[in-house]
Amino acid sequence: MNEIIYKKNAKYYVVLHLLILSLLTIFTACNNYNDINGSKNYSSTENDIKVIFSSNNCFPIGDLYGSSGKMSLQELFKLPNTLSNLKQFNKDLKSNFDYLELGFQPVEFMSYYNGDSIFAENIEYINQEINISGRKVYVTPLKTIQFGSYFPDLGTIIHDGRGFSEKDFDFSSNDTVPVVLGYKYSNQYKLGDNIEVNYLQKDINLKIIGFLNSNTAITIGQDKIELDTYIIIPFFNTNDNNAENDKDYITFQQRYYLQKNHGYLVYNGSMLEDDKEKIISKLNSEMKIISESNNLDYYIFSEFDLSIKIETP
Repeated sequence: MNEIIYKKNAKYYVVLHLLILSLLTIFTACNNYNDINGSKNYSSTENDIKVIFSSNNCFPIGDLYGSSGKMSLQELFKLPNTLSNLKQFNKDLKSNFDYLELGFQPVEFMSYYNGDSIFAENIEYINQEINISGRKVYVTPLKTIQFGSYFPDLGTIIHDGRGFSEKDFDFSSNDTVPVVLGYKYSNQYKLGDNIEVNYLQKDINLKIIGFLNSNTAITIGQDKIELDTYIIIPFFNTNDNNAENDKDYITFQQRYYLQKNHGYLVYNGSMLEDDKEKIISKLNSEMKIISESNNLDYYIFSEFDLSIKIETP
């Protein structure tokens, strides 16, 4: 893939990799929004709206690579054990914390886009013209959300088809990726259709396995995101055993796991205001230990305490 695409993705990555930071400005007042007690619920009803997932006290996880005085991502990716460290760190997050994988990296439609603009990440980016090896290519980023297996089975909010199964969270280099589409896509595609896209500079094939209920939404802090126009991708684990010498696939996995590790630490215990500072200090200490043990530089945005909720009519 041409370097021009990477630079454009890098711009997205900075925005989306630091989605947390952009949310932070919006969500400064969110501390008062959450209940003082953390909770994780998988089914409840609020005024005829079914809440299938709800968790308070969600702390964003990030890194400082590329910031002043810190190693750049390019330098990190050149280190020999970066991929194995990123993968192990992901496992450590899941084994040491209630870790919520959630991302917003767009996939890119790599041909002239004739679809509805409501599915585009930004209408200004529809049919961007770039040059790949002397050939003009049109690129359109599409709204995408990545859900980890920590979320409940999406089958409870499926209009047609099915949600993700356990095997959908495993991926090898040439696999087709199962996806669930937002309700408004049901007028454009049918179950079993395939969509060819580019994902973090890797060409992949998406297979449609389901469509969400209309008006399904995820709320992060005070920002409600309607999913009718989104592609939902499982935050899968990669299998690189058959591609150990494939440098492009290794680079894809490095970029991918960097984002996979930018989720949310969920604290499900009681967090009274008097105990909050002590609890957060303990969480930060634990995070520092597992980060440094993997030769990485991750931390918790502990000053921002968000709620995350998925709901459907």
